[in-house]
Amino acid sequence: MRYLVSNNLNPLIYISSGKFLGKSSFIQTKRRLDSFVIYFCIEGVVYITRDQFKYTLKENQYIILFAEHEHKGYKESGIKTSFYWCHFTIEGDYRIFDKSKLQNLFSEDASSPFHWSDSAGTDILSLPVSRYYILPEYGEVSSDARTLLLIRQLLDFSRRTYYSDHGCITIGIQS
Repeated sequence: MRYLVSNNLNPLIYISSGKFLGKSSFIQTKRRLDSFVIYFCIEGVVYITRDQFKYTLKENQYIILFAEHEHKGYKESGIKTSFYWCHFTIEGDYRIFDKSKLQNLFSEDASSPFHWSDSAGTDILSLPVSRYYILPEYGEVSSDARTLLLIRQLLDFSRRTYYSDHGCITIGIQS
């Protein structure tokens, strides 16, 4: 397992999102993007490889596909496969660590062999742990409705932004 780590002052920058609805079986094409992508499976199974690692993404599981890393499908996903996806970048520095290096970084008694300075010369790793966000590349989320609600709100927000950016008029009731 690898982890995406960054100073929490470096925001995630939203690019685009959507929902994939499989109407026939498919296999993810091979690609290497300059942005991160998160897939959140809501039905069926997604078979995906990131670099040399194979993942089987099932309902309520997610994967973060790292920027500048190759990913592709390794097996056809079935007809009833659907997932949400979101592309994003990170403004500022970030690192990707495996579990052992991550544990060493934040160990109280370990003198870290890693040095990571931001553009201002601040040693990022000298900051308190609360100043980081740490995103595991793969995992499972609760099956309650909150996760789906948050994803649907993101999609709704992105559509509103798209329409306003492209000169469409939004009609609503103003108070």
